[in-house]
Amino acid sequence: MFDRGVLDGLVLPSGAGNRADPGSSAVRNDGDGEAWIDVSVALGPATPCYEGDPVFRMEPVSRWIATEPKSYSLSRIEMGTHSGTHLDAPAHFGGALGVDAAPVSLLMGPALLLDLSADSDRISGTALARFDLRGVTRLLIKTVAQPNGRDGTSSDGVGRAGGPGSAGSGSSAAFLTEDAARYLRGETDVRLVGIDALSVESGQGSGFPVHHILLREEPPIWILETLDLRLAVGGWYDLVALPLKISGADASPARALLRYRIWHGP
Repeated sequence: MFDRGVLDGLVLPSGAGNRADPGSSAVRNDGDGEAWIDVSVALGPATPCYEGDPVFRMEPVSRWIATEPKSYSLSRIEMGTHSGTHLDAPAHFGGALGVDAAPVSLLMGPALLLDLSADSDRISGTALARFDLRGVTRLLIKTVAQPNGRDGTSSDGVGRAGGPGSAGSGSSAAFLTEDAARYLRGETDVRLVGIDALSVESGQGSGFPVHHILLREEPPIWILETLDLRLAVGGWYDLVALPLKISGADASPARALLRYRIWHGP
């Protein structure tokens, strides 16, 4: 299915599914010897976000006290819908579908991860065309973006000036070009694209053309942003990426997990 000359070094050899550090908190075992890699960014005060977006805050409403049998802990959370690892819905740019309408069958299943971390921060259509993406429904892209902390957070938790596409101070911005979005739309069957940068958009120029191409045209290509792919190498995985079921929301934080597939392919 793949051009081996292009994919050599990107697809894991058989039996290499547990390459991630087994002592890492990001690696979780399902009890059958198969390692799941947690590719979600932790939500906390240091979670990177776009400039102007609400910063994640959690404060106690009540606290459990050992000497009071009727006490319990309860917290209040404040954050933006695009906090941490999150799924963008067409409603993000005026579409009819909110995040609660995302097909569950699309959010769980085989996904191809392309390791383009040695490439430019501009992920172009030409870069994607190097690969045979026939039959690929879920595509994840590992880029030059590298979060600062092991939990996927930046040092100050706030994105640089420049709006969407700007990474936190601990990471490099990477993005899809318009022609990459057009390539996914016109030349592939991809319906979910994920990236380890804060956004698929460059943040330069006017408007948000990549989001418009992916989300507003039919059928929508759903967008999973701010993944932490440092422990994953190129190849086929089982993906689980489930957002909160928030009625009509433009986006929602999601918990994203990967498990290496010994059988290469969808």
